[in-house]
Amino acid sequence: MAFSGASVKAIQYYKEIKSFYLAKERKKHKAIAKTIVAQEIAKICYCVLKTKTDFNNTFKGKTLSRRKSMQWSRFIGTSPDA
Repeated sequence: MAFSGASVKAIQYYKEIKSFYLAKERKKHKAIAKTIVAQEIAKICYCVLKTKTDFNNTFKGKTLSRRKSMQWSRFIGTSPDA
């Protein structure tokens, strides 16, 4: 369920992931295409956790156009360690 939700947001915010999704959607059903994106995100998470390295900001060999900001904007005035 978590990767399914992540795939919906990834398709929405990253044009590289959206183009991969649209290519899969042309050949398969919409739900199957979303599941394939979720599976790719799960593979990325597995590799990051297995190798204990930082995410290299790529999806299927393409560099993602957006980068996660390092600021903690949700709770202004507090740090994530608090």
